[in-house]
Amino acid sequence: MMLKSFLFKRPSWFRHEGYWRLAQVFRLAPSIFLFSCGVICLGVGVYIPDGIYILRLSGALIAAAIGFLVLVHLFLRLIVWIVDGFKAGGA
Repeated sequence: MMLKSFLFKRPSWFRHEGYWRLAQVFRLAPSIFLFSCGVICLGVGVYIPDGIYILRLSGALIAAAIGFLVLVHLFLRLIVWIVDGFKAGGA
């Protein structure tokens, strides 16, 4: 439940719905692509007799997908924090 909330629920600090949907595309699309490539490498690596390198690659791709998802979330939070700071102090 917490993971679903982290992925899809718009947090209170991100006020604009349209920008949130755009941010979701930039956050989820590369993560899904990397995760899919990791799963495919995992499936292929199991059937290759000396596929330890492909299995390592699949682990790296899956870890990169998770890391990308979290880092983009934190980066978006930083951008919103900076923009809110300029709005409060500049007007």
